Amino acid sequence: MAWTREDQAKAVDVVLNKVDRLWFAYYEVDLSREEPPFSEGDARAVLDAIELHDGRHRWNGADAQRAALLPTLTRVFRDHPDIAAEVFRRIFDMNEIPAESGAERGFIGELNRGERRARLEQYLDAVRKGKCRDRTILVAEGDSWFQFPGKWIRFLWLRWVHVDVVKDVLDQLMARDKYCVHSLAAGGDWLFEMLRVKDYVEPLSQIEPDAFLLSGGGNDLLGDGRVGNMTLHQRRHDTKSEKHKEILDARIAAVARRRNVVFDREKYTRGVYFLAKEFVSFLNLVLVQHVVFLSDLRRSKLSEMMVVTHGYDFAIPTERSTARLVSIRRLVNRVMGSGKWLWIPLEQKRLSDDEKQAVLYAMITEFNELLVSLAESPRFPRLYHVDCRGVAQSEKDWYDEIHLTSQAYRRAASLFETCIADALGTSDRKKKIFTISDLPAPA
Repeated sequence: MAWTREDQAKAVDVVLNKVDRLWFAYYEVDLSREEPPFSEGDARAVLDAIELHDGRHRWNGADAQRAALLPTLTRVFRDHPDIAAEVFRRIFDMNEIPAESGAERGFIGELNRGERRARLEQYLDAVRKGKCRDRTILVAEGDSWFQFPGKWIRFLWLRWVHVDVVKDVLDQLMARDKYCVHSLAAGGDWLFEMLRVKDYVEPLSQIEPDAFLLSGGGNDLLGDGRVGNMTLHQRRHDTKSEKHKEILDARIAAVARRRNVVFDREKYTRGVYFLAKEFVSFLNLVLVQHVVFLSDLRRSKLSEMMVVTHGYDFAIPTERSTARLVSIRRLVNRVMGSGKWLWIPLEQKRLSDDEKQAVLYAMITEFNELLVSLAESPRFPRLYHVDCRGVAQSEKDWYDEIHLTSQAYRRAASLFETCIADALGTSDRKKKIFTISDLPAPA
């Protein structure tokens, strides 16, 4: 349906919490039941309950209609996916969204294009040789956890040689000879752009893989210092905020219902009180876009395809490289700008190092728990979540502020492997969430 510009503006303002008398939050949405039948007329009624008053939108609907906000947003965003860019722009106070994400520009863009070409050739070579008949076929879309920018070099007629200082999750899976992987990943890519542009649609339709792996969100939140937009300045820090208490209570209640969750209540609580309202809007957008994506899959020929989302480990803001003084890692850290993603933006907010870590702890917790709630929902029976919290066993497992070392990525890949094997096997336990407790014991 073609919703009017005013309808679209209302949907954008709901996600951004710019509607008077209305608070829409990802952590309050009930996903525990199958979605009841919902018509365009129902969506029309919700949108009509939002009226323009003195230049601002105001909620005049009944309390019972609040439960219909998510399905209404889903319909509007499905019919007009480009409004996701408007939400993203306003969350981060950007004058305009760049024509391309950081994944396509400059030196990183060159590395990404080279690696994608080489990975595609490797995949097609395996198909031609019949290797994929007995392997699990994966299509993967994601960011630098799936494609840490490396360099592929080809020597005349010889095969591609991979010069890569970090073996990311897909590198690890591809090396195990159990999988044929068609990768669409690119270091620096944005999740909102992946779900808006939908480059994965054609490969999924053509290949009909056993599973679709999706990694994203880190660059949306952390790229170009955007973590600063999500964090309150020390002078705006208010430990008495009712909205912060709502997040805290909702999370503690959710974690209490589950086992094997890496959760430091004290650190999380400290971090929650630095979360700006823009962070809630950001995860509102993540929720709506995922629901659109997953709902569309359920109505397609790929309804039985396994989908695996993934959440990051607790990143550690750090100003300087922790590598040896003379090492390739120190050089890479310098080229990529260690400290620019987390430490510098949070230092500008006057946060201590402990407060910086607490903020990231709360953000990573919330991001993972949102994806957990989607995977646990009966609405999406073929959705699984790989929770990487705790994969890094010490600071030495971090290559820089936001990327793991090859050894730590190997553990993350093993978690994906466990998830894929369990979901595609004959197990009746219907496990949906995979944490570090599911890693195989060391040999």
